[in-house]
Amino acid sequence: MISILLLVGLIATLQVVRTRRQAAKLPPSPLPSLPIIGSLHQLGKAWLRQSRDWHRKYGPLITLKLGGQTIVLVGSQEAASELLGKRGRLYSSRPHFVMALDLMSKGDHTVFLPYGPKWKLHNRLQMSILGVRASRQYHSLQELETQQTLLDFVEGDNYELIFQRFQASLIHTMAYGRRLPKQNDQRLHEVEALSKAFINAATAGNYLVDIFPILKHTPTCLAPWKKYAQQIHDRTISLNRGHILEAEKTKAWNWVKHIRSLKESESLTDHELTFVIGSIYQAGVDTMTNLLRLFLMASVLNPVAVRRAQAELDKVVGNRLPSFDDMERLPFINAYVKEVIRWRPVAGLGAPHCVIQDDVYHGFTIPKGTTILANQFAMELDPELWEEPEEFMPERWLQRPDQELGIFGYGRRKCTGQYQAMDSAYIVMSRMLWAFQFNHRYEHDRKVELGPWDLKQDGNLYVAKPFRADIKPRDPQKKDAIYAAVNSEKDDVDIDYVLNEIGHALAPKGNRDDMET
Repeated sequence: MISILLLVGLIATLQVVRTRRQAAKLPPSPLPSLPIIGSLHQLGKAWLRQSRDWHRKYGPLITLKLGGQTIVLVGSQEAASELLGKRGRLYSSRPHFVMALDLMSKGDHTVFLPYGPKWKLHNRLQMSILGVRASRQYHSLQELETQQTLLDFVEGDNYELIFQRFQASLIHTMAYGRRLPKQNDQRLHEVEALSKAFINAATAGNYLVDIFPILKHTPTCLAPWKKYAQQIHDRTISLNRGHILEAEKTKAWNWVKHIRSLKESESLTDHELTFVIGSIYQAGVDTMTNLLRLFLMASVLNPVAVRRAQAELDKVVGNRLPSFDDMERLPFINAYVKEVIRWRPVAGLGAPHCVIQDDVYHGFTIPKGTTILANQFAMELDPELWEEPEEFMPERWLQRPDQELGIFGYGRRKCTGQYQAMDSAYIVMSRMLWAFQFNHRYEHDRKVELGPWDLKQDGNLYVAKPFRADIKPRDPQKKDAIYAAVNSEKDDVDIDYVLNEIGHALAPKGNRDDMET
């Protein structure tokens, strides 16, 4: 153990020397840096909000040193689009995730793969089920799941579990061919726990082995993080393989069967398949659940915007539930959805990128191997980009409807689930605005306080703290319409039939005749 520590010390010393040679060329740093540990001692658990002030003082690029890692935060959309988009050839890889990739997923987790042949294969397979064309096919499933979500709010108020069930059931249905109709399904809790474990492992500075990768070779008996990583890996494989076996036994089309049917998947191992699909499941459930919590928070705090949204819905759809067919006739609702995403960006830092060779931007050197983080929190709340950026103002999107959101990332590593995620956000938010009134909760004749900054940093995510609110149907007609829609679904909807219709639409041309026989 002593020899390993001496080796770490030597590597750290060499890193300090190399870093000092480059320091004059790097983007400015807002924090003092010490040898070996860098600025680790300066970063608190909630530094993301403070980072906006750093960018205002030092500019769009700032440098943080975490041990031997150099991290550059990108705080403007112009810089992010240039570096991560236009220069994507250089910036599309990932830093080396020892904990999340090497140990917890044995080199197969799609999100953490470096840019290369394996990632390209995973990405093509994921795009076959999540691209624009594929995402349109899931509208009927999204409408069905939101009907239960509305009913769950009529009959209960555990909004976190309600939203988690919605997204988990939607993805589980598409991925494995079976719904998750109950909020207390143990699989929901296991997916959430594993998702948080991977997010934590991917957060810079959380594990010493990612700062000093040589520690990966520490004997397991002296490395409790290795035992933990193995446990997470085994739980992930057990859960996902169980889902895959379930999917293969169903009569319905699903992602497992679709990917298996593609010629490109012939080289895909069973272990890889668990992560190609499982990574979508983990990321999709966690991000959407947190986004919908922010939607509730925004709606409680901004009654004027809610009333305008409801006036548009009442005019366009009346007493029936809004659908995807109404989307083009609901400009304020679409603006409302975008503003929820912008107002408090849940993916505050997004997934890290890594530059594969030295680069220069506005006179600053970005050395090969530097970790690049798109500071979405700073970008979406940039006063240079938006007037009164901290205020919730959906109408801003009516004036600039083509302004892009950066929450889904940039360039070649842009989130494959972006289209399905935006559709889910639209259908849930439009139907909830149509159905419910959003008010502060009163307990013992006192208002339960809720503020616009009641948020916490959770790794690279920025999420609402747990809060209580009063979510009730707007009127008896809305409540009756919800019950009628749910009862009609129970009587008339055959999920296997719906999935097989989706499968027929997405099947490679040569496979369509086989599906009909």
